[in-house]
Amino acid sequence: MGMILPHDSLSGLPEFIAITHMIVHKDKLLFVVRKLCSWHQEHYRAYELKVCPTKAIDGLVDYRVIMAVKTVRLLVILKEDSSIRMDLENGIPDNVEQLIEEVKNSCGLEENLRLQYKDMDFEILRTQQWPREFPIPVFSNNTECQLEKGNAEYSKSQTRLNPSPKVLSDILDKVAEEIYKYKAYPTDADFSDVAKALTQKHPCLREPGSFNENYGWKQRFKYKMGNNRTLLRSNCSSPELIMNSLKHISHDDSLPTMNIKRAKRADANHYPSLPTGKTPDSLEEQRISLLNEVKKKKNGNTIKMMMAKTFRYRRQEIVGKLPRTENVVERWPTLFQVDEINAEFIRITTVPLQVRFISQSDTYSSQLLEMMRSKAGSIGERTTTILRVLKQDVDINIKRDCILKSLIVYMEEKAENLIREFLVSQEMEASGDLQLAAMAITVFREDEDLSYLPKDIGVIIEGVMVLSGLPTVTMVFIMLLGLIYVLNLQCPKEFKFTFEVAQKILMGLDTKQMTARVKKLHSALQSAS
Repeated sequence: MGMILPHDSLSGLPEFIAITHMIVHKDKLLFVVRKLCSWHQEHYRAYELKVCPTKAIDGLVDYRVIMAVKTVRLLVILKEDSSIRMDLENGIPDNVEQLIEEVKNSCGLEENLRLQYKDMDFEILRTQQWPREFPIPVFSNNTECQLEKGNAEYSKSQTRLNPSPKVLSDILDKVAEEIYKYKAYPTDADFSDVAKALTQKHPCLREPGSFNENYGWKQRFKYKMGNNRTLLRSNCSSPELIMNSLKHISHDDSLPTMNIKRAKRADANHYPSLPTGKTPDSLEEQRISLLNEVKKKKNGNTIKMMMAKTFRYRRQEIVGKLPRTENVVERWPTLFQVDEINAEFIRITTVPLQVRFISQSDTYSSQLLEMMRSKAGSIGERTTTILRVLKQDVDINIKRDCILKSLIVYMEEKAENLIREFLVSQEMEASGDLQLAAMAITVFREDEDLSYLPKDIGVIIEGVMVLSGLPTVTMVFIMLLGLIYVLNLQCPKEFKFTFEVAQKILMGLDTKQMTARVKKLHSALQSAS
């Protein structure tokens, strides 16, 4: 049959061709191909391919040309706080006058309109994480009617619906649009969620014989999202997709502190587009104005507003250029404050940082203490030493700090390498060692009595003291977790389990994929609660 290659897709599934001949014509290499029909074989996780049947007309093969019309989406702004979305299923009319007339008729408008162009889904920042139960959108009236009839028939006779190409296309388009609201790059588990939600809401679409009766839908959604991403990249319509398709490697990063890998972790807004009408130059002017505002007094609200307005520009700079921490501190000094770290974390993940962490850690504190105290061996001895101070009547913050340190030990990692403790008298001696630290929490005490809070606690990243003067180790750890997201950093490998617990168990981010060690802890906490 010749070499077989995937070529294009139909209804969300791949199509294949076989190369039958290669022809050289005028120094150009041409291929003669034959289209193949494919069926997915669940048992083998593969496709069965056969030559597609053709109809001969006077010895010639009957070729058919199909013209695809792309649906165009409009956002019609009625008032400052009111808008509707409108789909032009037949594409854009031949001229502007016809387009305006169609919008007026559909929306019942009489006044004049102003037309503006914007990218897919109008590039609104994502406002929530991937949902636990994926919401299947409402389809077109025709599709909903067919599904309603199909569901009724399925409940009577278990007869599944064989959707028409138009219905299938509508389902894939609407669901892919809904997926993109949460993620541009869904995981395999995410696609499983979507396929399961679809067949639960519309049981007539179940696929008997396939895995979970929805494996085919899962594959369709994968190919549909892949095709959408390719289209958006080719049209330069999504900075997030364009950025993630490039490899940005700096050859100047020779210092050991720059070996921390940078990656996104459940970032809802990893690389957002710039605000409409804004350019890098205009936003750079806002950044400079922000530096001037920092020097003024009693203007916290103004600074918060300007930080929010420059988020997309700042995020593109941090993710795209991978600046050193010292450069970020110089350009965005306000970013390294507790309130702004909390605010930036919400912008990136849509999840509150400090409140969520404290709430969840307090919820699990009793179970964690019981598990740590019952741990045997060297790990048990180390956690017992850390928790010994709790036999006294101590402040709640000291209790939280002890649980956090014991958690690091419980995850079989060295707490002393992350939380560097010194006496105030050792400050000069410690400064030399901390300049080489890639990531560390610094604790300075007046004496070795652990029943009192330290004098000063701070955060070191890439040898730079980015935070200091915070009250507790737990608070500093929370801010360090936030800065990992804010600065687009990867935590050091020697503490990967501790930060995974913080991210997935305490913060509830990206909970579907856990390492075996963290999953074991999570299961133990769930069974004990």
